[in-house]
Amino acid sequence: MNLKKNHDPDAIVRYDLAAGVFLRLNGLLLDGGEKMHKFTLKICLSILSILFFFFSSPGFAFSISDFLPEYYQNSETYQVNQQRLDLAKSRYQKNSDQNFIEVSLSPFAKQSKYTLVTEYPTEVQKSLLGSLTQQTGVGLQWGLQWTKDLGSEDLLSSSYIENGLSIFINQSLLKNSFGKASLSELNKVKEELRQDQLVFLQNQYQVCQSGLELYIDTYTLQQKNIVLKESLETSKRAFNIAKNHFSKRLINKLNFLSAKNDSFKSEELQLNSQSEFDQKLKKVFQSTGSLKDIVFDSPKSLFQGIEIKELPVAQGFSSQIESIGVEIARQNYAQVKSENKDTLDLKIEVGDEKGKYFSSPNLYSYQDQFAKVSLTWKTDFFKSREESVKQSLLAKNIALLKKKMSEEDISVQQHQDLLALEELKNRISLSDKRLLSLKEQSDEALRILRVGQLEFIDYLRYRDEYQNEYIKNLDLYSRYWKKL
Repeated sequence: MNLKKNHDPDAIVRYDLAAGVFLRLNGLLLDGGEKMHKFTLKICLSILSILFFFFSSPGFAFSISDFLPEYYQNSETYQVNQQRLDLAKSRYQKNSDQNFIEVSLSPFAKQSKYTLVTEYPTEVQKSLLGSLTQQTGVGLQWGLQWTKDLGSEDLLSSSYIENGLSIFINQSLLKNSFGKASLSELNKVKEELRQDQLVFLQNQYQVCQSGLELYIDTYTLQQKNIVLKESLETSKRAFNIAKNHFSKRLINKLNFLSAKNDSFKSEELQLNSQSEFDQKLKKVFQSTGSLKDIVFDSPKSLFQGIEIKELPVAQGFSSQIESIGVEIARQNYAQVKSENKDTLDLKIEVGDEKGKYFSSPNLYSYQDQFAKVSLTWKTDFFKSREESVKQSLLAKNIALLKKKMSEEDISVQQHQDLLALEELKNRISLSDKRLLSLKEQSDEALRILRVGQLEFIDYLRYRDEYQNEYIKNLDLYSRYWKKL
């Protein structure tokens, strides 16, 4: 059996950078998820094609970069926090729109002429109408409309001019304390949005971190399962040798029984390992199907070619969050500043409508000539947006200061972590060398056993020494990757 194992500790980047690499890969760090969707579609299509090939072709190499996007997208934490973030953005946008006081003036004039087609009217009315309307809730609206009858040229027709003026203000000034209530609510919603953005990004990191740990554990169990399968095959070959030698009276019964029991022991270890590996596969793919033919690549593939010594200072999780906080503060400041502008919209409508309508018992033809002008002015009437701009600028400066302080703390912790990693790296290097030597020793012991020049009990000692060192080596790598 071909034993697949790649050891290259120098090619592994610090583990606290792993989630950041993945999040930047999906464009998620800065806007809390909006950039993600287009790339997510590509990722999902790629994953579907991967899984199709994956179920139809044995021995498919499944890498960590294949696994992480799917794991992240399917996590319940991501879905819940994405909905929460979308809701917070919606609340902020709604309050942001309401903060501007909108004043709309809409004068209009319309001249109408009606002509009786079938019968004479029984009477002709002349009147002047007026009305005043007020709308509450989202705002106040006042309107005045009057109609003047121009009289009739004859008994068959009549005409009149309709004029009007409406004024609309989009919020109640008294209830809003002349803009202060809206500003207070806007700042509250903005802070909630900022907190939700940070929670969303923090959970992104945590989900990716748990995904990395799950992948590392699964890869370690896969490699352990491989070596135990190889050990089982070796035990079976050794047992056949022992059985052959025992039948020829070349070894005693104790050696024969030791070989037989070792074969049972190796089979039990392999079955336990396979069961544990299958359980991990079910968790990885959220499936109860058998995925024994999948080969998980070494986790180093995610950060190929990046060495620890090349890392910048302060790549820890807290520093990443502070960096994200700075970017969010900058974006909020730029957004509020851009929104702090007055707008003036002019709309003109001119038309000429003709037609007929029936009003029992008469049929009328009509002609409407109208002109309508609407002028809408949106302004920060009480300068509440200027205060919001000042607060956003202050929040940006505070975020920059917190990031600087975090980097100073992280640089100290990173130095200590690098020392611990260097020690673990040296132990891995020694274990790699020892593993190669023990593998050669175990193979040589099996060769000598075949020719009857080695006691089977001695062979078991060499074989177990190699097997134990291999499992120890896997554990060292697993610990190393999880500390990165």
